[in-house]
Amino acid sequence: SAGDENDDFTGDGICDDGTGKCTLRAAIEESNALKVESTIYFSLPSPTTIYLDNSLGYVDYADIIGPLDLGITLDGQNSTSVGTALRLASSKSTSIENLRLQNFTGPAIVTENFAGTDQIRNNIIINSGMSGIRVSGQQTVSSSGSIIIIGNYIGFDPINGIAGPNGSHGIEVNIRNGASSGSIVRIGGNLPEDRNVISGNTGSGIYVFSQDPDAETQILGNYIGTDDSGTIEAANLKGIWIDRHPGILTIGGSTAAHGNLVAGNDREGIIVDESVNATLQFNTLSTNSDETGYLSNGSRDITVTNSSLVSIDDNVALQGIAINGSETFPVTEVSINRNYVGITRSDFVRPVSTTGVGIYTKYMYEACQIGYNRITGFRTGIHVDDGTFTSIIANKIFDISGLGIDIDPWLQINPNDPLDADEGPNHMQNFPTLTVVKTAVMPFYSYDITVHLHSTPNTMFRVEVFSSDVCFPGGYGEGEEMEKFSNGVMTDSSGNATWQVATLWSYEVLGECFTATASKVISTGVYGSTSEFSRDFAYIFLPAIIK
Repeated sequence: SAGDENDDFTGDGICDDGTGKCTLRAAIEESNALKVESTIYFSLPSPTTIYLDNSLGYVDYADIIGPLDLGITLDGQNSTSVGTALRLASSKSTSIENLRLQNFTGPAIVTENFAGTDQIRNNIIINSGMSGIRVSGQQTVSSSGSIIIIGNYIGFDPINGIAGPNGSHGIEVNIRNGASSGSIVRIGGNLPEDRNVISGNTGSGIYVFSQDPDAETQILGNYIGTDDSGTIEAANLKGIWIDRHPGILTIGGSTAAHGNLVAGNDREGIIVDESVNATLQFNTLSTNSDETGYLSNGSRDITVTNSSLVSIDDNVALQGIAINGSETFPVTEVSINRNYVGITRSDFVRPVSTTGVGIYTKYMYEACQIGYNRITGFRTGIHVDDGTFTSIIANKIFDISGLGIDIDPWLQINPNDPLDADEGPNHMQNFPTLTVVKTAVMPFYSYDITVHLHSTPNTMFRVEVFSSDVCFPGGYGEGEEMEKFSNGVMTDSSGNATWQVATLWSYEVLGECFTATASKVISTGVYGSTSEFSRDFAYIFLPAIIK
């Protein structure tokens, strides 16, 4: 029945509201009373709406499975007496599938503790007064299990193709310290059918606040801030907001197919704050699902603050990446590698910004690396503010309107000084200077480059030489392609070193604009305190060699 009456006599094994009909409420009550694992199905015509007068309460033993066409709607009528549709008890594994839940004044579905495996799958959850789904581990007694949220539409109505905003976050995860013992919350999955579309919500698409170092959170394969095609924005306020997370955190996956699409949100794409052991990999931000357009988040795509042991690798971030530490909570052991910043994997370039920064870092210290990224379309490629030993290696930085690498002071050249004695971000590392001899050896040209470095005496450096097809108009360089490098450039007691680069040929270089950077060698394969790019040079041209 589509009614909402209670079971007439719970525990007798018969779902009956007293008139010979079985309601959803009566079925849940009978299942809970019998304490027998069961499944509640619907034999009602589609579409049917069940208007609830009160919350359905706890679901202890039953799975609730609606029809595949999502034709059964549970409607809370925006009544204060129907705060939440379903609460999943901690004692057993429970599945909620194929339902449409709408118009509840609280979260539509709440799962309060970890035990067994709860699945919330293939539902439409819209127009709740609070979050669409709340995962709330509040017991201080540890319990182990998993909560899997896959294939749902949360804040977006795919039938009508419009947003149905939940009044707070799409999915809210709030875990007290001691509430988990190796438990996992997984939002999304590796298969296309596991994808959640979490869009149009008043707060964040996903909000996580965890105090438990034993709780693991996985967020992968979702569309956050777009419609189900991934091409039209349906903005949340923020995409993913990790407020605190001391346990293992994974946002994205091991391939591009497993990453999240986070685009079109009003503010930040992904924020990670006060976290340890986090991985952000193969996410796609501020572009559409095929990476051919600009579907911008309103602020930076990835922001990490007051965290350590963080990997930000292989992402597309058209709005840039920011790492913010503080004097009391410096950022350590962070890697930012192989990202596409300002450009997509399909070579779509964001509209050029005259103010933005591709990768910004502040108070980033030991064992941090920015490497092998492609960065374009910004005023500054990489900016280092108040931090030391940041390694900046093998990046492709091009078409920047300001400085490719900017070591504080902001938007100013960090000048070389005698014996590199000045102090500041990245120890204000001196940059190299270049001498280039171009020779016509028809039908090609050769380039013989000599690198000169004056810096800290008796110190080993890694020097990288880059080429670009367009010379930077400001006089100091950027580097579109790393052509050569050496990990063994050693300064003498006067702080001087010279490296004769192996001859480069016109058929192998990207262009004739050569620049270089210098980084201290900390240990084998570990570098730090990278300099800004060297000044563009005026090469010496020898028109011909006759042998």
